[in-house]
Amino acid sequence: MYVLCACVNERKCAALVARSPHTRYVMWLMESPAYLYGDLHEYNKVFNWTFTYRLDSDFLLRYNQVFRRRDPLPPTDRNYAAGKTKLAAWFVSHCTTDSGRITLTRTLQQWIPVDVFGACGPFECPRKHTKECYEMLNVSYKFYFSFENSLCRDYITEKFFNILRLDVVPVVFGLGNYSVMAPPHSYIDALSFPSVSALAAYLLYLHHNDTAYNEYFRWKRFHKQFSMWALSSQEYCSLCERLHTDNTTNTYDIYK
Repeated sequence: MYVLCACVNERKCAALVARSPHTRYVMWLMESPAYLYGDLHEYNKVFNWTFTYRLDSDFLLRYNQVFRRRDPLPPTDRNYAAGKTKLAAWFVSHCTTDSGRITLTRTLQQWIPVDVFGACGPFECPRKHTKECYEMLNVSYKFYFSFENSLCRDYITEKFFNILRLDVVPVVFGLGNYSVMAPPHSYIDALSFPSVSALAAYLLYLHHNDTAYNEYFRWKRFHKQFSMWALSSQEYCSLCERLHTDNTTNTYDIYK
């Protein structure tokens, strides 16, 4: 019989427990390495498996995933720009982050209007009204800033995937592989532009060109998202299976 102990941000929790040869310790984590509260050196050679957002984890804890539809939806002549009078919005509560996203936003505001909601801006849209806030985005805005708080490998969070469900084009800022995790031409990558002014100029171009703007929604005919639970539940099943079949006792240098 195997016993599983999952440990998240509890100092030395695993190291202080006498380990049975049948016990497996799993590093379960959704935050980026920039926001770990503790010294990972203390966990060296403690964890057998990893269960995180990193694509090289033993078990993948996805924020979400986009799948190709088996049968495409019927074509539509809908104009996704119709009625939208505002350019860009951003909901944010943490102004100072390692990614420097607030600096990027303030620089963009030199060329384009960006409505910032939350602690870092003049507008409000509380999390308890998330549904209403998203409805407002759909009606009024053409772009949303899906800027990550950390520029880390594979780190693409709900800040991106939640917006893909809407009729708004996400502008991303992160070091995840968006070309693997998202449909082609479904987002605008800030890091693909030579300068902030070039990014601003491109957003203005799309703002005044409905045909080019609507190209960013063609993917919706051919792709769809599942719920986060539908994705993670399969990984928990894989974890359960592996507990009963894997007799190896490898450990990680978790800091590395």
